[in-house]
Parts: sequence; C-alpha cells; structure tokens
Amino acid sequence: MTSSDIDYYDHPIFNPFELLILTPAMVDIEEYILRCLWNGSTGAVIRGEARIGKTTAFQNLGQRLRTRGDKTIPTHFFTVPMRDHPTITSLYRSLSVSANLRITNQSRVEPLLGNLISFFLDEVTRCKSKRLALFVDEGQRLSLPQCNVFAELQDFMRANYKIL
Repeated sequence: MTSSDIDYYDHPIFNPFELLILTPAMVDIEEYILRCLWNGSTGAVIRGEARIGKTTAFQNLGQRLRTRGDKTIPTHFFTVPMRDHPTITSLYRSLSVSANLRITNQSRVEPLLGNLISFFLDEVTRCKSKRLALFVDEGQRLSLPQCNVFAELQDFMRANYKIL
C-alpha cells in the first residue's frame, strides 16, 4: 500500500457521526440523568441552545445507562417530528414508527398504545430491568395534550407492570 492509496479523509475526525469526544457537559448530563433514574424521577428536562450536542449526548448515553446494581437500563430515543396537526394520534403513530412497529392508515390510539407497551416490555424483559429511559428529543414541538401521552405511558407501565 502506498501513501497515494490512503484516503486521509476516511479518518473518523472528518466524520462527525464516528467521532465522539466525551465532553464535561456530556458527563454532567449523564450524571444528572443517572440521579433522576436512581431516585425514581418520572421525567426531566434538559434545556440548551441549538447545535450544542444534546442529541449526540443522549444517543451516546443511551448505550451506557446502568442501575446502581450495574444492570443495563434499556433506552428508546425518539425525536418529535414537526406535524401539520399535532394530535395525540399523530404522536402515537410517530412513536410507533420510531420503534419500527407496523402501523396502517386506520391505526387508532388503543392498538398503537398496546403495541408500544409490548415493545417497551420486550426491552425491559430483554435487559432484566424494572426501568426504561425514553429520551424525547425536540420536546418543544409537542402540544400540551401530546405531553400527556408520556404521562399515560408512565402511569400504565407503573400501574400494570411496576416499571418506572
């Protein structure tokens, strides 16, 4: 192999999706989220300016979350899409798509909710966990009624399966 055969631009430093530098801010976010999970919080908000790395931090963090007993905490990352009609049904549909669940044009809320619950239960069962972290990116796009979807998911998982 000669030096002319080497493409220096293949180096990870030129690809922002391959290079991850663990910054002090990312460590702070991880510590904050772990405190929330370990203390039984049902939700948290991380605010920050655009393009400072919140999404990258969440995606990277999702692979490292552990309980105090060093068991994996399953995570699901979801980006709220911008929709013409920010309805509860459209949010359930988007959540289902993010989980690679099958939906149809006629899909209603109850079957979508049931499929999401099954998906989340599969994840916690696979990891032998009693916790699940759902990262919701771009939460400012949610309407007030849509915010209740996450409360409904949490209430259902807690009441029926004792999962936080």
